[in-house]
Amino acid sequence: MLSRKNILFLFVCIFVFTFALYFKFNNSRNDIKKTTFTKLEKIKKRKKNEIIEYFNEIQGRALDIKNDNIMFDYFVKKKNDSRENRELEYEIDKHFVNMYGNFYDILFVDSSGYVFHSIKKESDFHNNLFEDNLSFSKLSERLKEHRDEDFVEYEMYTPSDEPAAFFIVSLHNNDKHLGWFILQSSINNINKILSDREKLGRSGEVYIVNTDKLMLNESRFSEDSTILKLKIDTNAIKEALKNNSGERIIEDYRGIIVFSSFEKFDVFGTSWIIIAEIDESEVISDYYKSHKNVLRKQIVNYLSETGHTKQNGVISEDMVTRVDMNEYAKAEPGKAVKTSGISTCTGVAILLKDKFGYLAHIPPTDEIYLSNKLTKWFLANNRSDFLSEIIYKMMYYDIYPYELKNLQFVIIQPHGISFGKVVDKIMEHGVDLTNIKYALNPDAISADVVLDVDDNSVSIEWFESQGSFAEYDRDLEDLGTLVKRIIKYNN
Repeated sequence: MLSRKNILFLFVCIFVFTFALYFKFNNSRNDIKKTTFTKLEKIKKRKKNEIIEYFNEIQGRALDIKNDNIMFDYFVKKKNDSRENRELEYEIDKHFVNMYGNFYDILFVDSSGYVFHSIKKESDFHNNLFEDNLSFSKLSERLKEHRDEDFVEYEMYTPSDEPAAFFIVSLHNNDKHLGWFILQSSINNINKILSDREKLGRSGEVYIVNTDKLMLNESRFSEDSTILKLKIDTNAIKEALKNNSGERIIEDYRGIIVFSSFEKFDVFGTSWIIIAEIDESEVISDYYKSHKNVLRKQIVNYLSETGHTKQNGVISEDMVTRVDMNEYAKAEPGKAVKTSGISTCTGVAILLKDKFGYLAHIPPTDEIYLSNKLTKWFLANNRSDFLSEIIYKMMYYDIYPYELKNLQFVIIQPHGISFGKVVDKIMEHGVDLTNIKYALNPDAISADVVLDVDDNSVSIEWFESQGSFAEYDRDLEDLGTLVKRIIKYNN
């Protein structure tokens, strides 16, 4: 038996532990924005430095051509003698690959703008950069200024049918201007640097925008190319152009709320804006995962004490597919799915707007209820894992991976017994809290649920001892918003 002194010591330890946990929770809550922006700032700075290092490296290689006697001699010979010499051309091509292989192409251009040789021999070969459609390019404009050395930022270059940047190196023999070496750089290496999303999670990305507000790399969220095609006019871009740098929580080019860290920087006199962003919903979800032992109880208590939006609602029985306990079913446009008698069980409705939905009636023998290893062993093949099964099925047959963020989950329980496990089970598949709603009614004896794809709705009929009422998913708050309210995120 514990002595009075030991009991007192035990209570002191419990109090200290609880206080430390509470302090840690509140302190981290206050730092969530600061921590996120600090992470984005580090990633943005690292990517910016990688890009600058890359351009410094290829600029150095481009300028080395001034001292390359092999290239200079071939320029003079080829300019004065246009006859074909395949052996010599092969040697020059091989020299180009060995010495300047990180460039896409090199153009040999005389002082009149005529391209008399190139490696790729695209449509600019044997054409004049000062004439016809080629005369409207940024490259042509810079050459007309007769600068000795210059960098021309990325633009759509018609002969290559892709974005290209150029390093211009002027050639002289004594005081006579002979023409230019023009080294063409593709945008692939820039895209490669920015497509590395280490520490950016499921929704983070880093991208570059030019002063015309056009994206210079591929968006991770678009199936189509965004390079020099997607115009971005967010508050981050506007502020970067005005104040050079900053950090804000904004609506991004997809219409999604994100943490955004941005900065304007120069590459050889050309201004670009680099932006590092991550979805706010992922930040809140990660915060929940780190503090779920505290937040689970607070969410359940909050919803238990919150009133319901009580309404009347009836779904015609002749258009409904029924789902019994230990079953789930898919609904498509023109159909609805209904399950009845959710009490000690759990209902989960999954809806992709205007496309399809799933409704599951999950029994107490499912993974969302089981934590004891002995119980799992005893149930063996009699236990289910409905949520994983449905999500895997959707991802294999019904949706593309990028559509996962468009799914809406509604958990229906008259109890809060397995709240933590069902939310964890959904989130482990990459779903954020903003995509999850939780309908809880501790006063209810049971619930019936109807998922209607045509109406894009989930309706719940709660049965209490004093009667019944309907509640709809559109009136429920998503868990991301609820967590933000509980932790006083916007204060």
